[in-house]
Amino acid sequence: MSIKPTEQESIALHQLFYAYLKLQELGWHVATFAPTGKQLHLIETGSTGIHPGQRDEHGFWVYDGETYPANPCLYREATKPQPKAQP
Repeated sequence: MSIKPTEQESIALHQLFYAYLKLQELGWHVATFAPTGKQLHLIETGSTGIHPGQRDEHGFWVYDGETYPANPCLYREATKPQPKAQP
C-alpha cells in the first residue's frame, strides 16, 4: 500500500524519476550493483555533484580531501570513457 502524495509531491516525484531515467540513459547504473575495489563516480540523492569514490566490503566512500561514508543511488566507473550528452 502506498501513500497518496500531494500534488506538489507528485510533481517532484515525477521530476526525480525522469532525472533518474535520464542519468541511466547517460551511462549511470544503480549503485546497489556497483563493483568493489574500483574507482567510481558517485551520485547521492540530495547532492547536485558527482563525487569520486569507491566501494569496499563495508560500503561506499567518497573522497573530498578526506574520506567520508556515502550512500549513492547511482554510479559509473571512473576509468570508462563517458558518453557525450545529447541535446
